[in-house]
Amino acid sequence: MSSWSSAITATLAVLGIMLVVIVGMVLIQMTLRYTKPNIGYHVRSHRDRDYTFFVRNLDSVHYKQPLHVVVSGLGLKYVGAQAGPWSPRKPVKLDDDLDSRVRVLIILDEIPEDAAFAIRALCIGDTPRIEVAADSPLQTRAFHKPLAKFTLAVKLRYFCLRWLVGMIGFSAIFLGGLWLYNQEPRDEDWVLVCVAVIVALLSIALVVPFGGKTTIVGYLASTEIDQYWGNRAGASGGLPKNE
Repeated sequence: MSSWSSAITATLAVLGIMLVVIVGMVLIQMTLRYTKPNIGYHVRSHRDRDYTFFVRNLDSVHYKQPLHVVVSGLGLKYVGAQAGPWSPRKPVKLDDDLDSRVRVLIILDEIPEDAAFAIRALCIGDTPRIEVAADSPLQTRAFHKPLAKFTLAVKLRYFCLRWLVGMIGFSAIFLGGLWLYNQEPRDEDWVLVCVAVIVALLSIALVVPFGGKTTIVGYLASTEIDQYWGNRAGASGGLPKNE
């Protein structure tokens, strides 16, 4: 009977350690906003005061909540959306102009997985901005600045943080199990930890992408000719290449 009691106690203790590790990881994810949809944008300038925002869903998840984005600028003359059937409504000028900036609302009904939308803007005053509206049903992880270029430093920071969190969790469970049985880590235990670190590093090397995805935008829809606000003059022409 005592052996059963010891086994149950040890099992509950291990489950408790695992629960603490899982809760800690979830809290880290929430603090860093990694639980939010990873939707961001690039911006390109071309011709005279003509800009294109490439709004990209970097998750392979179809978000069925509407995303409300606002384009603003001093002297904003034109805003057009090329998002096909996911943006059937015309952009609307908002009446809550702040600091004399014209604000135009675009509603994207859904965000398909790996989607890329193009939002054109003609602004004669300054460089226009884009942001997620405060009352948008879908809120993103980070939309306050353009997406960073996926350089080696960004890759290392992005993946090494996840690797570090995973290794901390593994070490806590492994060493915690030894502690439960009042055992000191032996040489072979530290060898196992080192092997786990090497395997985890090799796994990271296999999944880190060496290049980005090709972006294709410019969805066609029967109402596309109406998907703009303002004066189209000066905003004609093809989309710039997003590299």
